[in-house]
Amino acid sequence: MVIKLLTARWGLRAAGLVAGLAALAASGCGDAKAGVETGSRPFAVTGSFGEVGLSPGQFTYPRCIDGDGKNLYVIDKAAHVQRMDPATGRATAMWTMPEVAMGKPCGVTVGPDGLIYVADTHYFRVMVYKPPQALEQPAELVSEWGGYGQEPGKFIYVTDVALLTGAKGEIERIYVSEYGGNDRVSVFDRDHKFLFSFGTFGDGSDPAKVEFNRPQSLGIDKERGEVVVTDACNHRVGVFTLDGVLKSWIGKGAGDGTDQFGYPYGLVLRPDHTALVTEFGNHRIHHVDLEAGETVGIYGRPGRGPGELTNPWSIAVMGDTAYVLDSGNARVQAFRAPPLVRKSGGKG
Repeated sequence: MVIKLLTARWGLRAAGLVAGLAALAASGCGDAKAGVETGSRPFAVTGSFGEVGLSPGQFTYPRCIDGDGKNLYVIDKAAHVQRMDPATGRATAMWTMPEVAMGKPCGVTVGPDGLIYVADTHYFRVMVYKPPQALEQPAELVSEWGGYGQEPGKFIYVTDVALLTGAKGEIERIYVSEYGGNDRVSVFDRDHKFLFSFGTFGDGSDPAKVEFNRPQSLGIDKERGEVVVTDACNHRVGVFTLDGVLKSWIGKGAGDGTDQFGYPYGLVLRPDHTALVTEFGNHRIHHVDLEAGETVGIYGRPGRGPGELTNPWSIAVMGDTAYVLDSGNARVQAFRAPPLVRKSGGKG
């Protein structure tokens, strides 16, 4: 019985390793390697929902998540956009992206007006939807912009969208990240007119340069006037001014140490100038102090049990609850967001 149990557990771990290798190979990062055991403990799960499938409430390798304060929006590799009730795990809206043959989206952002901004990765565009009221209703496409190209205002592979709002909640700027050769962040006004961009493709060997290798997720700290970017394949997090001037890089290369990252993909900013970062390659959540450039905590470990993760792509926070997209396990796991390091706007 003990041998059978150990064999079953090893089978799950081996399957997770194979899945991790396959996922990394398709992630857009060259020479990707599987994550390693970190020795971290599982986090305390307060809720979990999702399973493999194509029906409402089910996922086929979900890759991006965001919340509107009440609902979660999740997009998977079936190109399904689902509005989820985190209390029940049920889908209350669901629609499919119009084109999917070349690939599926890997970024979603809920706007202050309730509109859903989708980084339609392999179609080189941003699409904006008004979500339906009910599950059986279609979403309304409000606008879209982009197109393939290297010139200003064009995209290659779009990864994420971040919105800078004004005092009354109106959108002032739209930040869009991309990879595939451009590897930059482009900035637009509220009417989608191109303003400027920052960053070029590079390996990050010169820390004085703004080089990216798959900038995967964006976060905006309006209070501090900062844009935070996960530079996934350079295994670091960058902090910039709203105009794209480099303030700092956080992370000391690829690895599973407390000062290292393994393909940081997802990002959510906290009001205390920290960030929760999902590490696709290390199968964990990294809590980073953006002001000090130091690690606050690490949560989760590789696996398929409660509080364990397999290739987490993204993360969202609503209220005092964090929701991590456990992509390789086709589920969302909820846990109590870590306590604030400092008061909002303070220096600690």
